[in-house]
Amino acid sequence: MTPPPTADDPLHRILDALEDDAALVAETTSAIREALPGYDQVPPASLEASIRRNIGLSIRTLRRGAAPAATQIDEAEELALERRGRGCRWAACWRGSGCA
Repeated sequence: MTPPPTADDPLHRILDALEDDAALVAETTSAIREALPGYDQVPPASLEASIRRNIGLSIRTLRRGAAPAATQIDEAEELALERRGRGCRWAACWRGSGCA
């Protein structure tokens, strides 16, 4: 386990900036809708809420210096089923990864 960043650590300052970046959710929403087929069918509020949760989880994980427990990320399966039901294809998420 990596020790959590301290207040004067550059990583801590970057994470603070990410938390305060009001444009990050809008930019990410736009990028997802442009790049991934089917995401135009996902309601904006649902996609934005998911992005906020993912950003928050990422920031908390980096601050703690440890991966989250499985119980902290169990929403992923439910969300994947919802997205699939709206026409979002898994292969689109893996584009360029060699998995598609």
